[in-house]
Amino acid sequence: MLWLKLLCGLFLAAMVVEATTAIDDGASLWQRLRRTLSSPVMRLFYHPTQDETPLPLPWRNLNVQDIFFHTTDKVRLHGRFYSSTNKARGTIVQFHGNAGNITNHVLILLWLVEHGYNLFVFDYRGYGQSQSTPSPAGLHHDALAALRQAENLHRTHTRAGVYVIIGQSLGGAVVLKALEDFAATVPLDLLVLDSTFASYRNVALKITTSSLTGLVLTPLAWLLVSDAYAADLLRIQHRLLILHAKHDPTVPFSCGQRIYTQAAAQQKTFWSSDVATHILLSPDQPELQQRFLKFLDELPAK
Repeated sequence: MLWLKLLCGLFLAAMVVEATTAIDDGASLWQRLRRTLSSPVMRLFYHPTQDETPLPLPWRNLNVQDIFFHTTDKVRLHGRFYSSTNKARGTIVQFHGNAGNITNHVLILLWLVEHGYNLFVFDYRGYGQSQSTPSPAGLHHDALAALRQAENLHRTHTRAGVYVIIGQSLGGAVVLKALEDFAATVPLDLLVLDSTFASYRNVALKITTSSLTGLVLTPLAWLLVSDAYAADLLRIQHRLLILHAKHDPTVPFSCGQRIYTQAAAQQKTFWSSDVATHILLSPDQPELQQRFLKFLDELPAK
């Protein structure tokens, strides 16, 4: 267990340094060390793929437009806009989860297009046809650019309908932080957080402390998992719908509960489920689909 002794020694030394040392950029030596060590570890949150998953036959005739747009740091991102064949009832924006790319994640929400909603999906950098390599800072740039693109699409195609963002798993954490820094020009009618978390460090600690083996790694998770791009829940003012399975095998149920409890939104709703699944708004949950469609119908008219 030499590695554990070394880690503990590093941890204690860093704590002393943090209390006594500051450097030119305003960060302590401990903060700089932690930032350097956490960078490769935070990349473990991302598992992008480039291979495309074909749409099932019933959905291959949907109206779809490929969209390419750029971030402020000049990375080209790829998205797709699926438009309803009837008069659109609103725009849904998907911030998808971790593994894969939009071609498999879009399958979770395409049923909304059949019910009259336009759907905008996009890939973070490194995913699918989007350029570059994923990182916390990079995904923050991506989210800000995607929010601007989504507003433009909504104004062009669905001005009179509702404007809804759905953040799923990792996508929820990404969009929560982005909304803090985004200068919105379109009012957001609803923010949906499906099986997600607000704090990267919190979810890492929840996972490591859930087993005896993981407990050994808890100091490592605390040391190396950064919350530099975690949302401040006290600043979340949008109307919220939070969904989380009580036996979610990927993101602990308590992460959804924490968002619901701490978010400052005046209007917030929590839907839980006894199923052991990750991501609740999906084609295999028809009762929940109908409940969600009814929820959208009851949003205040513009």
